[in-house]
Amino acid sequence: MLDYFDMKYKIEEVREWYNGYIFGESEVYNPWSIVNYVREKEIKGILGKCFRKILFLENMLNHAGEKCL
Repeated sequence: MLDYFDMKYKIEEVREWYNGYIFGESEVYNPWSIVNYVREKEIKGILGKCFRKILFLENMLNHAGEKCL
């Protein structure tokens, strides 16, 4: 797909970021992630905007019961 859209030069970046799956002897990447990358020309994490919320909630849970000044 990257080759079709003249973005083959980005293949190492995509491989590193999206870390494909091995099925037999084929390396496969999440099609949704690749389509979005080609459309927006930008690497985006799977968690996207939710990541900050997860970190916030994790921090809250780790400090539950502590007194705040």
